[in-house]
Amino acid sequence: MSTDDETGHETIAIKPGWIIRDCSSASGGVHYRRTYDHETQEGERRTVDFATHKVIDHVSIVKDLDALVMQAEYVLRKHCAKTTLGWFAPDAMLPVVRAAIARVHAEAYELNQTAARLGSLHRAYIGVAPLKVDLSTPEAAREIARTVHDTLVDILAVLRQGVIGQELSGKLLRARHLDQLATGFQAEALRVALATIAEAKSQIRVQLKQGEKPGATILTPAEIGAALDLSPVEHCVQLFRPMDEIHAGEADLIGVALGR
Repeated sequence: MSTDDETGHETIAIKPGWIIRDCSSASGGVHYRRTYDHETQEGERRTVDFATHKVIDHVSIVKDLDALVMQAEYVLRKHCAKTTLGWFAPDAMLPVVRAAIARVHAEAYELNQTAARLGSLHRAYIGVAPLKVDLSTPEAAREIARTVHDTLVDILAVLRQGVIGQELSGKLLRARHLDQLATGFQAEALRVALATIAEAKSQIRVQLKQGEKPGATILTPAEIGAALDLSPVEHCVQLFRPMDEIHAGEADLIGVALGR
């Protein structure tokens, strides 16, 4: 299904799917108490120090139940694409997500029972709320397109700097499953862009290692990044560019990120 993004320039083919709200949480059995320590005053400046005391009624129960809440979040991260609207799952992926969440819910139910028997007040609730994406709403299509556009622009900026460390890893995590958001040639363009990004990361690593060899020509990370062929990624950025919401200053920033 295609949805015009109200720009009159592009038709963004968003895949039918669901925005999934993570409702999982854990609470109880952990108490904080703050007590006055001392204070100092210099002129009109006063500093008051307090001591915070944390009491956990059952350490292993709290740890295990909190881990299940994190596991539910991992299920969504594993199977869904993160958008500004929330986690996105195409129609075919929703049963997979529900089944995985159901397994985590069952574990939490059993552990909640154990917590009650052991006298812990800590409890975990595991649940998600899938909301069908209305593709006739231009705002929904625009926000999903913005997710793709902004994520790729951020990755381009880092690759152009020749960076492959933690900064890039965090941005690549955001890019996981982006190709689930689109259909047709736009989905294929996304897959090619993601493959190009993976190859660029490998090229940077190889170039940096070669520069460590005796007698090798030493290139700066920025020089390595500038030489990369990232045209498939740049093309994909343009496919998902929300033209009517980019101001002149933002357009200049995007030009820098694309190495122009």
